[in-house]
Amino acid sequence: MTSFNMDGFGNYTDTTKVVLKEPLTGDSYKSQKGNSFSEQTGNSVSNQTGNKDAFQHGYSNSLIEGMSFSTSLAGTFSTTVGLAIASHLGAKAAVFVGFEASINASAAVKVTKGGTYTFDTVEKWKTAEQETVATKSELKLANKTVKLVEGEIQTIAAKINRIAMDHEIRVWKIMHIATGAATFCGTSTTCGSTVGPTMLNGSYVTVKAITNVSILSEGGAWINGAIVKIG
Repeated sequence: MTSFNMDGFGNYTDTTKVVLKEPLTGDSYKSQKGNSFSEQTGNSVSNQTGNKDAFQHGYSNSLIEGMSFSTSLAGTFSTTVGLAIASHLGAKAAVFVGFEASINASAAVKVTKGGTYTFDTVEKWKTAEQETVATKSELKLANKTVKLVEGEIQTIAAKINRIAMDHEIRVWKIMHIATGAATFCGTSTTCGSTVGPTMLNGSYVTVKAITNVSILSEGGAWINGAIVKIG
């Protein structure tokens, strides 16, 4: 393993203490056909004023035994046409101070093996045209939840469980259709209307009480049927 020497690190001036020769002036051109190998022992400092373009046809492979630092005092732009894979076999820290925009116009696959923790201390907006989420186990803790839904809500499920201390529904019209069995039970169950008539209509209706049944009417009460049994 090559030792990592920090001597002169971050110093962008000449540290060789060699007498400078006359600098080259004018344009420079170099052309080479064939392989090139360069080996250096020691620090390397490059100082350039001006733009730099590099064109390479083929792959690029870089091995660094140590730490790598990159600092940009302006914008940084990276374009990849093809496959981009980033592998981290250790800790990864991403710190953004300012505005961050992430735009994805194609399919994105993210696989996380391990724990993922996200701490948001700012307001976050999310707009999704279509979203499919497959979660084996999910726990959500919300101090305040506000949902705005415009249009139509349809719920299709094999089983729905609602557990709440207080459940109140205010609608103009409500209809429940049970193709199998419908059960309403509780310590105090009330089915009635405070402003109009209450009707239980069906081919087979059963009203059953364990202790007693009371039918109270301020006006007249009618019991009509082909066969009426009392007792």
